[in-house]
Amino acid sequence: IQRNRGWRFAALLAVVAALPSCALLAPPPRTHPEGAMPGAFTDDAGRTAWPSRWWTAFGSAELTTLVDQALANNLDLAQAWARLSQARALAVQAGAALYPQLDGNAGFTWSHRKSQLNSSIPSRSGQHNERIETQTRDYSLGLSASYEVDLWGRVRSQRRAAVLDVAASRDNLETAATTLAANITELWLQTIEQR
Repeated sequence: IQRNRGWRFAALLAVVAALPSCALLAPPPRTHPEGAMPGAFTDDAGRTAWPSRWWTAFGSAELTTLVDQALANNLDLAQAWARLSQARALAVQAGAALYPQLDGNAGFTWSHRKSQLNSSIPSRSGQHNERIETQTRDYSLGLSASYEVDLWGRVRSQRRAAVLDVAASRDNLETAATTLAANITELWLQTIEQR
């Protein structure tokens, strides 16, 4: 037991001796710069931000053509456009639940029937046959209305979620388009460098 206490004391002493060495590796404290943070940043000393079609800033008709062709013919972008359209349609559908729903129907049925009846009353020609025609016309018209009272906010929350899905789909589309344009521009710059 005495031996275990000695080892414990030696381990504790080693840990206490190692603690100051950790302080030597600590980063220096940060000093905050004076002044207020600017509201917006520019891309370089005083110049304004690049246009949304940023690759046109290179001034190359070849690059602009390449990027425009890639944006028009890329299947991933077409898929992203379809997802955005779907998200918009779902948002409209989710918003429709906030308003009363009216359902109407109308119908018309017409039937015409001819039947021949043999009568037992004799006539000059012998047996008397009578023709009976029946016509039936049925009209129907209906209208119903329904409305879900949104006491707990479920419908509004679903609509808000659908609107946020539209924003996310739009951001995904813009990110995919920007990434594609960046890849085309990078390859174009490498090609220019090799030339």
